[in-house]
Amino acid sequence: MPSLSTTYLITGTLRGTGLEMMHRLLDGGAMVIAACRNLVKATNLCRLQESGLAQGRLRIVQLDVTDDVSITDTIKVVAEPHPRGIDVLIHNTGIADVKGYSKLLDHGRQTILHNINTNVVSPVIITQYFLPLLKTPSADKQLILMVASSSGVAEVYGISKVAVNKMFAELAIDLKDRDITVAGIHPG
Repeated sequence: MPSLSTTYLITGTLRGTGLEMMHRLLDGGAMVIAACRNLVKATNLCRLQESGLAQGRLRIVQLDVTDDVSITDTIKVVAEPHPRGIDVLIHNTGIADVKGYSKLLDHGRQTILHNINTNVVSPVIITQYFLPLLKTPSADKQLILMVASSSGVAEVYGISKVAVNKMFAELAIDLKDRDITVAGIHPG
């Protein structure tokens, strides 16, 4: 059960798993910072922010996980009202930029690189940028979670998710000495 003093930052919150996680965390009394790429499409988030469930504990911020300038801007927006930092960083952003259930050899370099960049590289970069906000003494332990599908329905997506699992294993080793726990979760 989340605590009133626990602050979560979740990427990829417009729908699906990210939106449901926010509902559950807010229901448990946590402070949630919802990061999404397109604020215009954030109607579900805005409704949730205005609902009685949020009670002033939901902030919506714009974040394109593939854009370093956007990441830097988001950190400034998050750090100012949260000087004690964040307790939990949840990487929920992911794409399956493919043409249905096609074969791996049907995809060009750009499609493959776009999937790898968004699903694998971006969580590493986001973690690098947000690490100073996780290092504040706001909790006994800070946590980084990666939400990943265990299915990998499309070949390019599946390859990126296998890489995500290895990447988070490496992050766990890198951050162990800083007392930051890294875990991958596979809902559903």
